[in-house]
Amino acid sequence: MRFFLIYLILVLGSCNEKVTNKDIIPPLGVSDWENRLVTQSNLDSLSSGQTYLSVYSEIYINTEKERIPLGATISIKNPNRNDTIFLTSAEYFETSGKLVRNYVKSPIYVAPMETIEIVIERLDKEGGSGANFLFDWRKEKQIFDPIFECLMLSSIGNRSFSFSTHGHNLVTDIP
Repeated sequence: MRFFLIYLILVLGSCNEKVTNKDIIPPLGVSDWENRLVTQSNLDSLSSGQTYLSVYSEIYINTEKERIPLGATISIKNPNRNDTIFLTSAEYFETSGKLVRNYVKSPIYVAPMETIEIVIERLDKEGGSGANFLFDWRKEKQIFDPIFECLMLSSIGNRSFSFSTHGHNLVTDIP
């Protein structure tokens, strides 16, 4: 019984950890994006689009005061066998609509049939319960659009939570 009480105190106490920007490890996949840079002039003749993706860095449980932090893996997929897609912006917004960070400072490529990822760590609560991404991308007109998905996970004690969201294309051929 004593072990259970110590375990419960540790689990509940860890839910209130404060994390600052400097404590967050750069997301998986972002560090190697420097090798994927392309010049903007190469992209001017391509079709463009914009995709919205919901991402929850925490969810409510029981009451609005009780929240569970979630880790999120954002997958950016190129479903084309032979053609490259270009990502020009990956903006992460928090619940009230304030920009948290942009993961793409300069355009990068996603090779044919490749998936690149952004990971939002479980302790990174900056996004909140209504976080979202806005992606700008470019591609040849006749090929498939990129696919954006997010898988969110967490576990507390013997309870686990997982769910996914899918991107929604907002605009095609942005001026």
